[in-house]
Amino acid sequence: MNFELMFKITTAFLVLAAFYVVGIFFKRAGYKLLAKWAKKTRWHADDAFLPALRTHLFFWFILLGIYFASFIIFRQNVPQNITKGLITLFIFSFTILFSRTISSIIKIYSEQAKTTVGMSEFTQGIARSIILLLGSLMILNNLGISITPLLTTLGIGGLAVALALQDTLSNFFAGLHIIAAKQIRIGDFIKLDNGVEGYVADINWRTTKIRMLSDNVVFVPNLKLSQSVITNYYFPQKELNITIDLSIHYNSNLEEVERITIEAAKETMQDESGSQINFTPAVSFNGFGDSAINLTVVLRAKEYNQQYNLKHKFIKLLHKKYKENGIIMPFPIRAINLTQEHADKYLNK
Repeated sequence: MNFELMFKITTAFLVLAAFYVVGIFFKRAGYKLLAKWAKKTRWHADDAFLPALRTHLFFWFILLGIYFASFIIFRQNVPQNITKGLITLFIFSFTILFSRTISSIIKIYSEQAKTTVGMSEFTQGIARSIILLLGSLMILNNLGISITPLLTTLGIGGLAVALALQDTLSNFFAGLHIIAAKQIRIGDFIKLDNGVEGYVADINWRTTKIRMLSDNVVFVPNLKLSQSVITNYYFPQKELNITIDLSIHYNSNLEEVERITIEAAKETMQDESGSQINFTPAVSFNGFGDSAINLTVVLRAKEYNQQYNLKHKFIKLLHKKYKENGIIMPFPIRAINLTQEHADKYLNK
């Protein structure tokens, strides 16, 4: 065998081995140093980028080693097939790295924004698909394959798909708008203008899941939800005022009624874990009814679902205190005039 050829092969092998060692060094020691640095930064993108970079950078060192080894063997005239093959592998590796990095970044910021798992995964899928498509086009262009007809086909096909999936895309972008606006969040208790109410269980790429108090789930299309009038009982805060309408006899001592009612309200709110303890209950007389004086009591609950138990305990305690103090809550009274319009003649027949 030619001595010069043996020397070239040996040198090329040593160069390849050197790049391999450098790649192993970075994969172990260098990566640890970068990981420590990434933890000190406030930028979250590096936390997503470094884990994916670890393997791919080692692969890039191997590609460089192969290229320089070929350069040594072929005396600067590296065959075009080898060059194209190495560039193709690099583009493929970089595309996979970039798609995984973008996917991880979307996941991190989705968790920080408290978006849903379903929406986050769907957005990751779209981002990965776009990046892989662009990478594939770059690989085809590097291999000398014309991508102009392919782009034309993709444009026409994309338009057809968009028309066919018009409703799905509308729901998808409506879901993105709902999440970006942050007016509805996972766990919020909402009520729609059609009467549907419950906790927001999930917002995915097509529908929003609302778990009602009966534990049934209502699936509302995102587009319809974005067009509805919504009451969010958790926005801007969970606490809410509760009004309870009452009526007492006209002969009642209103000062005493007010005092006893406030005492019952305070006692209920002190004993009930679902009440807002720091809130001072209020009582207001608001009108003369047909057979009683009307009044309203205002309590405050920590959240929407806890108002029912608070009302339950307050009504029981107030009924007891009214009974002990002789305060009457009268029945509705109606007087029938039998002589009006000669009604008595018809009754006597």
